[in-house]
Amino acid sequence: ALKNEDLIQKILDLRDKKAKILGFKDFAHLSLKRKMAKSPKEVEDFLNNLLELSAKKAQSEFQELKSFAKQKHFKDSLQSYDLSYYSKW
Repeated sequence: ALKNEDLIQKILDLRDKKAKILGFKDFAHLSLKRKMAKSPKEVEDFLNNLLELSAKKAQSEFQELKSFAKQKHFKDSLQSYDLSYYSKW
């Protein structure tokens, strides 16, 4: 049986092969053919800009959630698996 890592590598290799057969530089360029973004760089720039714009707000909301959890007598450091529990209140 193949490990997940091996399967993922096989999928990536097949995607790359498909893209090249169809005349594209790589799978990213093939994937973008029918999408609004024109290049992988444009997607990366968009995601980096989104990260920059949302990071400060996300940190603020996380601090607010930590304060709320503390009010509910949560004594440990808030972990990712705690977020959904305290977010639903």
